[in-house]
Amino acid sequence: MGDMTLGQKIRSLRLAKQLTQKELAGDCITRNMLSQIENGSAMPSMKTMEYLADKLQKPIGYFVDGTNETMDITHLLTRLVEMDGATDYEGACKLLEASLTDQPEWTGYPMIVESFLTFHMKAASEQMAIEGYEKAEALLEAILPYEKYLSQGSQIQMCRVYETLAEAKAKLGDFDGAKAYYEKSRLMVCGLNASNEVQALYIRMMEGDDDSLGTLIDQLDTRYFDENNLARFQMIAGTTMMRNGDMDKAIHYLKEAMVYYEQQRESLALYAIYEQLSQCYSQKDDYKMAYDYLQKAQDKR
Repeated sequence: MGDMTLGQKIRSLRLAKQLTQKELAGDCITRNMLSQIENGSAMPSMKTMEYLADKLQKPIGYFVDGTNETMDITHLLTRLVEMDGATDYEGACKLLEASLTDQPEWTGYPMIVESFLTFHMKAASEQMAIEGYEKAEALLEAILPYEKYLSQGSQIQMCRVYETLAEAKAKLGDFDGAKAYYEKSRLMVCGLNASNEVQALYIRMMEGDDDSLGTLIDQLDTRYFDENNLARFQMIAGTTMMRNGDMDKAIHYLKEAMVYYEQQRESLALYAIYEQLSQCYSQKDDYKMAYDYLQKAQDKR
């Protein structure tokens, strides 16, 4: 299995043990996430890798063994597991900081970056418990340069980082800093909630519940939505208003969404928006605009 990818090794062992994806995933991860890992479109976190290695009865090193680089990573991950078991969180932080300083390209490995986040958070929590606020502040601030490398699934943990950092700064008398990080935490929570709210609206739209959906759209507070969730909301709102026969509102929402997706150059979304705008203008007997947007839609095919 030396030439196999991590995902291929997991799949091969799963099949050898006659396990379905659902059985291997258990309660630790979703079947969809396991499928993505096996296909190579996602990388497991350290916690997930530990779980899979245990279920498949192999050491973590088996899954990343191969080149000199992955052998070094195997050694690092093995040491981190040992340190976690010994609750040596501060030692794990120092090891990870040194490793990423020496090998900055390792930020491309989700297991390592998420381990950095987890161990620094654990070490900071220990310091907060004994009123070591300056140490806790330093540990938490060390996470911030690596935030951009974290997966979307780490957002909840980052909320905790911001909250704890705000608390540490408040204890140290840095009230402006505390306020700034409380605000970052609040906005991140709002973003997570927005994503859930937009997903709920999308499900209602797919179920064809247009009447109640129209009421929800009018009542929803979108002030704290990020650009992506706001554009998704506007597309859903535009589709719903078009179905409900309110072409003016539909055009308004669809054009708002169009601005974002044109900036992102997302052809599939733009095709749907242009096609719906063409239908809206056709219903308003504005055939020139209907034709123009139909042409735009065809250009996106």
